Amino acid sequence: MLYRWITLLLMTVSMCTVAMPEQCIQLPTRTEPCPHLIYKKMPRSLQATKQDEPLVCVCLTDFDALLKVPKNEVERVRQQMALRQLSEQMQMTPNQLLELVQY
Repeated sequence: MLYRWITLLLMTVSMCTVAMPEQCIQLPTRTEPCPHLIYKKMPRSLQATKQDEPLVCVCLTDFDALLKVPKNEVERVRQQMALRQLSEQMQMTPNQLLELVQY
């Protein structure tokens, strides 16, 4: 009897798996594992259809500099340039990239 319950439980758990993202949003230059990795729902602005609710993996460590408040004008310009360059590499708008890396 116990064996049947365990088997049923294992079958139920195996059917309730969540599709994990195949790759993470991270800097193209990253070679080491990300120390601050999160999984979150993909923002609606990046979803192909309204029914999709895929998970996306984000290496937050790689995008810390984009989220910090610049201390002066030079830092602000560098931050904007980095944002523009990264968003082009990842084929999304700067606003979409910011929405994705904010937590």
